[in-house]
This record gives sequence, structure tokens and C-alpha cells, in this order.
Amino acid sequence: MWPFKKIRINACDRKEREVRFLEIPIFQYGHRKFNGFEESYLKIFPKSFEHKALDKIISFLPKDNTYDHVWIVRSGGMGEAQSLNFFMKGLTYKWKVRKPCLMSQKGIYKDLFALYTDIPFYHIDLEQKEYAFYLPNRNVKYKKKTFHLWHCTLGEAIEFEKKWGLSNFTHAVDWYKELSGISFLSNIELVFKQDVIDSAERKIIKNKLNIENFVFLAPYANTTKKLEEDVWKEIADQFRRKGYDVYVNTVGGRSKIGKSAQLSICEAAYIASRAKRIVALRSGFSELLASIKNRGNLIIVYSSFRKMTPTNFFKVFTLTKYPFYDHKKTDEYIYNGKKSELINHVINIEGK
Repeated sequence: MWPFKKIRINACDRKEREVRFLEIPIFQYGHRKFNGFEESYLKIFPKSFEHKALDKIISFLPKDNTYDHVWIVRSGGMGEAQSLNFFMKGLTYKWKVRKPCLMSQKGIYKDLFALYTDIPFYHIDLEQKEYAFYLPNRNVKYKKKTFHLWHCTLGEAIEFEKKWGLSNFTHAVDWYKELSGISFLSNIELVFKQDVIDSAERKIIKNKLNIENFVFLAPYANTTKKLEEDVWKEIADQFRRKGYDVYVNTVGGRSKIGKSAQLSICEAAYIASRAKRIVALRSGFSELLASIKNRGNLIIVYSSFRKMTPTNFFKVFTLTKYPFYDHKKTDEYIYNGKKSELINHVINIEGK
């Protein structure tokens, strides 16, 4: 094996290099931008990029912690983050884990993971760019702990995005399995804690929602192309004509087309679990909705996603490969801009 190794960092305007001899950093050099300034630099016998980043992360753990494995949920996508729950049983067995914990720069994930697991969660009070570029390996041993990046490194994520433009698509779940070395997923159930139930029901009462007969609409996503607002309005109006009340999940807590409130992820999922029907734009949140046991019929609508057409988006991210998928109560619809067809499908389908 060649004793020298060059670590390249070249993302988001970073052009930095680290040269190692027998895994020991010899020097770092490059050009970087920070706080509005630019600099070129050369450092001799520096601390490694990885270890400087991990020291920052460790600073957000309790001083007296005894965690042996730390999963850093780096992904910006809720669905990608949530998938870790279904791999965790296999991962803890593979790595012979005694005491794990979860960490992320997204504090909102604390609520998300609390629906599935009691593993402690800690917030990394850093921007992702402050550490993600410097962790080129998914599994790193440092200071008597093993750190795992879920689901992948930044470089691997960029490579996966490049595949989206090809005709030979890799399904996301197959890719997660390949990266993690885990061949199976566990069909775990999410659990609503009593404080979540109490809080959600107070908001239901305040909104005068007919909890015995309502439809839950989830029309928003961060990266998926939104459907036209008149489509959602017509869907809501037609459900009301059929006698349903309509609840709309929103980011800000206000909607013109149905009842709404400011909700946490857990509260929104609980209210959705009480609905007769659920209609959601494909997003990370729709994966959470699909994993709810004993829910009403769910229709997930696929529009375009980043550079992917609705059809290709479906090929890569259909939920059928997850163990929670309920074929009788889940319908995934590829939307190609034909409004009337979508509306008729949503209103008239009664599940498989």
C-alpha cells in the first residue's frame, strides 16, 4: 500500500487538501472562504480535518458520557434521516454496540427519532458546512468512540445525485443497504407519547375539527415541486361535499383551504393517524405518514424532484421497499400535470 494519502475537499467553494503519511497528517494547504474573507494557507503537521470536526461534535455531548457509538444524522432530508430507525437493529448488531446515541445539526430530528426509539439524541449546534466537508469516511474511530455518518458522506451524496440523471436508477433503499452493509430493515412501529397526544388533542378541540370524520392534507415539501394551489383547493372542496372535515398540515400553521394549527412533527403525525383519509405530496413527512400503523387510506403524490421527472422520482424513492409499506392502504400516484385526473383519482379511490 502506498504510504502517502491525499484528502481532497472541494465542495461549496472549498478547495483544500490534506496530505497524510501512514495516516498521520503531514501538511494541509489550499484556498478557503469564511466570514466574507478569502485566504490561501499552508499548515505543517496539523491536526487532521476529521479530528478537528469530531472534537467540535464531541463538545455537544455530556462531559461524563460513555457512548461507544455515535450516529451523526447528516442528511438534510427527513425521509433519509428517518430511514436510520429501520436500519438501527442491524447496525447495532453489526457494530456490537453497547451504548449508542444520535446527533444532528437539525434539532427538529429529536422529535422525529423520539417517535421510534429511546436512543438519546443530542443537537450539534453547528452549521452542517462546519463539519460535513471534513468527514470523508462514514465510520471513524476517535477517542474511544466510533462515529457513523448517516446515511453517507457529502461526497457520496453528490455521487448519488449524479446517478439521478442516468437511465439506470438505483433505488434509495438499495443504496442505503449497500453503504451500511445491512441487508434487512426492521419493521418497527412509531409510538405517540402521552404529552404529544394531549397537546395535539387540545389543538384539535381549539380548531373544532371533526375528529370522527376528517381528511388530512399534507401539500408542502422542501424540495419537491408543489402542486398548484387550485388543485388542493378543489380536493378539499370535494371532500367537504362528501361530508368530510378537512385538516391541512402547514409550516406556518395557517391555511386558506382547511383547518390548521401550529404543530410539531409528532403532533402532526398523531392527528394524521386519526384521519379517515390522508393525501400527501411526496416528501420526508410522507414517509412518516406511511409508517403509521392502523391509519386511514394514504395517497402519496409524486411531482418532479430536483432534476428528476415525477416518474424517475417514483423509481428511486417509491416506498414499496420499506417494511412498513401497507399495500392495501397506500397508493402512490405519479402526477404529470393533468389536474382533473389527479383530483378524480384522489377523491374516488378507496384503497386497494
